Amino acid sequence: MSKLQLKLDKKSAKLVAAALALLVAVAAAWYVYVLYFQPITMIDYKGYTIGFRADLRQAAKVPVYPGEGEIYRDTMHQLVENVTIVFMDAGPSENAYIRAETLELYDKIRTAYALTFGTVDSETGDVVPNTMPTFDVQNVSSYENLPGKIQNPIVAIVPPAYASETSVRNEGHVTFISGLSTKDLDLAAVRFIMIELGISESDISG
Repeated sequence: MSKLQLKLDKKSAKLVAAALALLVAVAAAWYVYVLYFQPITMIDYKGYTIGFRADLRQAAKVPVYPGEGEIYRDTMHQLVENVTIVFMDAGPSENAYIRAETLELYDKIRTAYALTFGTVDSETGDVVPNTMPTFDVQNVSSYENLPGKIQNPIVAIVPPAYASETSVRNEGHVTFISGLSTKDLDLAAVRFIMIELGISESDISG
């Protein structure tokens, strides 16, 4: 083998090694991104595929007051007869977001009741809800003194026009879902839904 061929072989080997190292680094970076950073808007939960309007990873960061347990217990129990979703008129653009939030809340809260209190049909595998409250939506003139009760918890959507924070906050059988922007309102709504469904951060991390 000539010296020229030997040099070329060494150079080729170095190029191949560099290419392989680059591929490994890219694959590792992609794995870390998917595992920890890629937005999650759909999850396989208790055998059901559930989609969301916002990223669960970001929604999990929305602050909750006084805590997840208090919010869960206020709504998810079998004494509930009716769940009322309320909002204040915030103009055409924000009202469009409120309608979208209302539909998602209605759909996901019903799913939470079915999965929590329902039974599985042995033949079809479908969940049969044993406890399902009624739902209604109301336009209110104020978020003050909302008449929430143990049998009739209220979920108040507080759009950017009226919000002073982005949070999920429970006060006396009323849970306020607030967002300083429409994106934040989406995140807060999904945070509430995660609590109702019992989706923890461990369910969305790896």
